[in-house]
Amino acid sequence: MTPYAPAPAAHSRLAVAAAILMGVVAAFVSNTLPAFLSVLGRARGLSESQAGLCAMADLGGIALGVTACALLPALVQRLGWRMTVASGAMILIAANLASIVITGFAPYLAIRLLAGCGSGIIIAIVYAILAEGDGARALAIYNIGQLGCAAFAVQFFNTLADTYGVSVLFAIIAGLSAASLALVPFLPRESTREMAAEAQHSHAPETISPAGWTGIAAVFAMFFGVGSVYGFLAYMGAAWGLDAAAVEGDISLVLLAGMAAAGLVTLIGSRFGYQRSMVFGFGLLLLAIAVLIVFKPVGGFLATAAMFYFAVNFTMAYQFEAVTEVDPSSSAAMLVSGATLGGVATGPAVAGYLVTRDFVFVNATGFIACTLSLVLILLAQTIHAKAQQTAGT
Repeated sequence: MTPYAPAPAAHSRLAVAAAILMGVVAAFVSNTLPAFLSVLGRARGLSESQAGLCAMADLGGIALGVTACALLPALVQRLGWRMTVASGAMILIAANLASIVITGFAPYLAIRLLAGCGSGIIIAIVYAILAEGDGARALAIYNIGQLGCAAFAVQFFNTLADTYGVSVLFAIIAGLSAASLALVPFLPRESTREMAAEAQHSHAPETISPAGWTGIAAVFAMFFGVGSVYGFLAYMGAAWGLDAAAVEGDISLVLLAGMAAAGLVTLIGSRFGYQRSMVFGFGLLLLAIAVLIVFKPVGGFLATAAMFYFAVNFTMAYQFEAVTEVDPSSSAAMLVSGATLGGVATGPAVAGYLVTRDFVFVNATGFIACTLSLVLILLAQTIHAKAQQTAGT
């Protein structure tokens, strides 16, 4: 059996900060996707189905970029983390510049798929860097950066597009990506876990362990369920009698609840142990979904939706740490981001076929998927513990 390397040492704060900033830029489109697609669709006359394909191209490209890095660890190790991230940034810059001048819907989809791949390559390395240290706190800070940047940027999308045309958004993304290249020298050259393994003449596992795959499946299940519920929150509020404008205002406040959760994680870190905090988060998450199923709150819609999104951002940080605990490989950490995006993308697509006026089936799907996620992550810990016992005998 291949021995595991010693626990990795945390990277410097400067290195982590540089990774987080590059990750925020790389995830800019995915984090602002609803507003981005709305502006793009209006400017270029896209139908709803075409807008959906655009979303699939960007998110699918990210998934491809992440998966390529995770499943080709030898290539990533040969290039080094800095060169890998720089390559992703160059792809992202070129694809966004091409998006300004490209004509035709099919070529545009191909370019957006390529842009997504560039983003995915960067995000994969960012997750690998965050995993080597206090993963829960680092991911929480990353989430604050993403949510804060998205909440700020979407306020200007319509004004910029109406004044300069939608192409200015692609130019801004290309410019931010180019500026982020200045951060590459501050990134770690390679995994500290791999360096520690080489120093002790051992070998880091090149493949993801069974416990790691189980943990990754848990992440996918959670975000499949979360995506199912979150994607229809605004529809729920309107269907239950709330004013549409009030619902939209509530959703913007819900994002602040997510930032508050990430802020709390940065404060407490793993002080109470990641497992206890994770189980607490799952309990709060399942409670919020249960309230949506049973009570269909109107007066308490904002409070319930805020509790739901608070629980999502609190839980995901500790679930990330749990996955990297049962499988310390960089590939496992990278695939966490792929599983997150995959779940968010497929959950609403499936839930869309289950919509009823009371949204019971949609919320029930979210509840079942999140419960399954908790079971899977606990199972991953059991598998990991048994593997350690076997290796020690």
